[in-house]
Amino acid sequence: MKKMINTVPKPANFSDEVIRDYAYHLYEQSGCIFGRESEDWLEAKTCLELNVPKNYSRSRLYKFVNG
Repeated sequence: MKKMINTVPKPANFSDEVIRDYAYHLYEQSGCIFGRESEDWLEAKTCLELNVPKNYSRSRLYKFVNG
């Protein structure tokens, strides 16, 4: 019987500059809404960890779907 090895991928470590750049992109895509810095930062970090290109980020899709 094969032994199953628990392999949980480690989250990638991105520099603050890379996350900041992506978060700013999300800020622009959402219409430059102030007060969403934390949300944009966390979304940017998540998108980077999932290798989501900027042009497919959730904010852009949200804006597209909700007009």
